[in-house]
Amino acid sequence: MKPLLTLLIIAAIFVALLPETASAQYDLRGAATLSTGGGGAAYVRDTEALFLNPANIRYDERGTRVVISLGGLQAFGGGGLLQFDHYTNNFTGGNVIAPEEVDVMLDDWFGSNRKGKVRQVGVATDVVPFAFVFRNRNNWAAGMAVRSRTFNQLGVSRGLFELLLEGTNQNARLPLNVDAQSMAITEISFAYSHLLPRYRYTFGIAPKFVLGHHYARGWLGSDVTIANHSITHDVSYVTRFAGPLAADAAEAFTVFEDSGFLSNAAPTDFGNPSSFIAGKGFGFDLGVTHEYNNDLYFAFSLTDLGFVRWSGNADAVVSGTQTLHFGGLDVNDDRLNDEFDGDLGAYAEDVLTELVEDTYETYERWPGAFTTSLPTVMHAGVSWHKMDGRLVLNGGSSMALNTEAGNMSRAPSLHAGLSFSPGRRYSIPLRTGVRVGGGGAMTLGFGFGILTPVYDINIGLAATPKSQLVGGGARYMLALSVANIRI
Repeated sequence: MKPLLTLLIIAAIFVALLPETASAQYDLRGAATLSTGGGGAAYVRDTEALFLNPANIRYDERGTRVVISLGGLQAFGGGGLLQFDHYTNNFTGGNVIAPEEVDVMLDDWFGSNRKGKVRQVGVATDVVPFAFVFRNRNNWAAGMAVRSRTFNQLGVSRGLFELLLEGTNQNARLPLNVDAQSMAITEISFAYSHLLPRYRYTFGIAPKFVLGHHYARGWLGSDVTIANHSITHDVSYVTRFAGPLAADAAEAFTVFEDSGFLSNAAPTDFGNPSSFIAGKGFGFDLGVTHEYNNDLYFAFSLTDLGFVRWSGNADAVVSGTQTLHFGGLDVNDDRLNDEFDGDLGAYAEDVLTELVEDTYETYERWPGAFTTSLPTVMHAGVSWHKMDGRLVLNGGSSMALNTEAGNMSRAPSLHAGLSFSPGRRYSIPLRTGVRVGGGGAMTLGFGFGILTPVYDINIGLAATPKSQLVGGGARYMLALSVANIRI
């Protein structure tokens, strides 16, 4: 037990002390785990373990050998950009915000403007139409699942808000960065779990084949320099696309042509982003659980180790570093009267449009396949089971290992919760928990189930009661497991 326990302690300290090198994943973990604030690698059981810790598919306090799950659904919305207190306190009531008040608000919201750090907001869904687990009497178990996942997220830095709120009435250099991502994939995964009785360790692995439906990511990195009411904008951007939606977007990527951005694309062009196979890949989940005794479990897992190779309609648009300088509008009276009949607004729009086109219209297209990683995450947890498993206390932490779609803020998350089931064969278990960190404010979870000897239903909800309580950023989550059949 000591080597694993030492590893868990080190991992927990690492998560807690290195927020600038960590990222938090969307909280899509299944109904029972979401209800307890996060559940964790030691708490998760049955088909939910296929995606969080495959070692635990072998464990079951209810004595069933086969579990079949149909129609699982999970959804997430939120992120560190959603901090409603700032909007309520500063943008309602008709108050005028002084420059020093803007700085205080943005320092709290985004941090220092020198780093150009982006705050994210996103939505995500997981749909699990089918999953099953089979437990053998001889210390092993196997499982299989199909899961479709979508991630959509947008991140912006504080420079955008600073420019909008303070305008040119300042002398400053403002990092203005934007990071937008979208991805849809389907996974077909298989899992195997095996107990080493002598050492009370259970190891699990779940390899998976990944089908990519669409991918898009755009990164804009820029600096805006304001001096003496003039603006200088140094900007570069990189975008990568794959899939049907991405093909239309890339084809229409004329940036600042006269007819406008994405001018050649109609809404009907985009179609169903999940109806096309744009990439293929491979990944796996790994887990290990140690039974310290019949009540106490320690676990560690890595999820979404893998990649997707995008080749269907794969393309990239890349700019060099471009600079725009605007020192004010010089009015040419002859042109104003001859071409615009004295309409100053139309004249100004034409001059600014021409300036923007001349600055930003140069870019390169790099068509061809590219590879992206899956949103890899490390999990550590502990669970304590009493009353024959009807009362379970759990705790743990998670830390992402990359910044692909599915990982948002650079902050770790910690969680703790409990579940209580009044009965064993027939019961309505109650679950609750709390999550902190992970790019959002403190989040409370609650859920319940309806358990029978052959059929289960589970529902989980989680939300932030206040978007700046022990952190910053609203989060709203829902998980349903509508049909779990036990044999």
